[in-house]
Amino acid sequence: MCVGVLGSTGNVGKYVCKKLLKSGVSVIGGQRHENIDFTEYANFTSFKIDILNLESLKSFCEKCSIEIGRASCRERV
Repeated sequence: MCVGVLGSTGNVGKYVCKKLLKSGVSVIGGQRHENIDFTEYANFTSFKIDILNLESLKSFCEKCSIEIGRASCRERV
């Protein structure tokens, strides 16, 4: 099982990722920028995503068994 966490560089996202990773769960961290926070975990994969782009979001979701969304937009949509 692989859990995708959107907003993995934010405060809540980092907390969720760390809990999952320490439990041995494979995590894909979705974020706007490259994530260097969890390089010590072999079960973490960084995924650069634009949540306003449907193809980018779809590509992220296809890689995950479960998605946890804790992302926000900096731009007004």
